[in-house]
Amino acid sequence: MAGGAGITPFIAILKDLEKQGKIGNNKLIFANKKQEDIILKDHFNQLLGNNFINILSDDQVDGYENGYISAELIKKYSDNNLKYYYLCGPKPMMNAVEKNLASLGINEAHIVKEGF
Repeated sequence: MAGGAGITPFIAILKDLEKQGKIGNNKLIFANKKQEDIILKDHFNQLLGNNFINILSDDQVDGYENGYISAELIKKYSDNNLKYYYLCGPKPMMNAVEKNLASLGINEAHIVKEGF
């Protein structure tokens, strides 16, 4: 899950997985204010298809989630066998998402964070 410029580490991670042919069923939930804020939108759409989930806080656009990364949104897009959650974004977003993950019973040891 990335927020705004927090997409940066995911660019490298997904580039490496693509190079190895291991994209598999990886998902990326990317939170932004507006549709035009989505960094590398076309690339991630091509790479991940339906596993590229965008959520916009300031825009309501067909085909995009609206609001913030909530526990309900995380649950909606998480597979039952998902063990690790990767997280990078602004501190308030990360704090909110961590609380949502905790409310879903996700062990803190299974949350990989990169803050800025």
